[in-house]
Amino acid sequence: MKSIYRSIFKKYESTNHILTFGLDILWRKRLVKAASRCPGNRCLDICTGTGETALLISGWGGTTRQVFAADYSIDMLNILKRKLKTSTVHILGAKAMELPFPDQTFHLVTLSFATRNLFTTLTDLKKRFMEIHRVLKHGAFFLNLETSQPDSALIRWFFHRYASWIVYPLGSILSGKKKPYSYLANSMKNFFDAEELSEILRETGYLNVTCKKMNWGSIALHSAQKP
Repeated sequence: MKSIYRSIFKKYESTNHILTFGLDILWRKRLVKAASRCPGNRCLDICTGTGETALLISGWGGTTRQVFAADYSIDMLNILKRKLKTSTVHILGAKAMELPFPDQTFHLVTLSFATRNLFTTLTDLKKRFMEIHRVLKHGAFFLNLETSQPDSALIRWFFHRYASWIVYPLGSILSGKKKPYSYLANSMKNFFDAEELSEILRETGYLNVTCKKMNWGSIALHSAQKP
């Protein structure tokens, strides 16, 4: 996985904007709006990539949140460093499975469009959700933004065709790399639907799991609370 991101990091952000017609910015803003309703000021954005979500959270409504932006791709983090204009965002290299923080450190953890990358097996995904659970304070929230499977069979068919006919070929052309966008297209088609992911979150110890579906169900924003 690391080699995939190393091969596309320079065009990763711009390619995503093109492939989603800029809607990924709106979806992230909806996550950040939900984050603004969560109490506390210490936030961890994992698999932060080039830091789009972390920067939005740090600057939302004049907030004074202390944001930690973590990713294992140093190339991605270097791009974030060049964009950084605020001292409230702290950058660190870290894997989602081995977060370098004590138990109950954060009031909020966010994850945007990277959960599919954590899903090698269901067991591994649950372990990563449990690691997030570990670093959350009691009563704190985990917000997860990811592609999903539309409820309508017809819309799901169009969504899968979009992944195969648009995401893979256009992403390959824009980035100059075929393998990353072949992986992306396949992961979009094979990931869980919103209800399945809600149940996985409950099975890993979260309560008050809710989901907001967007774009006819192809995008899902989950909110889950640590007891």
